[in-house]
Amino acid sequence: MHTFTAPGSNGNNVWTVQITVATIKRVQALVGVNLLDVLDSKSHLLEKLSTDPILLCDVLYVICKDQAESRQHHRRTVRTGIGR
Repeated sequence: MHTFTAPGSNGNNVWTVQITVATIKRVQALVGVNLLDVLDSKSHLLEKLSTDPILLCDVLYVICKDQAESRQHHRRTVRTGIGR
């Protein structure tokens, strides 16, 4: 389990990232990204995530979806917060 702080939040907006089988299935279903592809040396998933900020934000949102909803953040709010 890891955490990250949204840019510009002065350390007040901390998100916990925990990858479980349920998380992998949710990301696959909602974003169409198989997180297990990072383990495949022929996959370009890391490159794709590093060059497509919208996809990266969508993946992070879905990973942290329960936290976002409990904080009443929508996908667009998360994109804006990360994109600062």
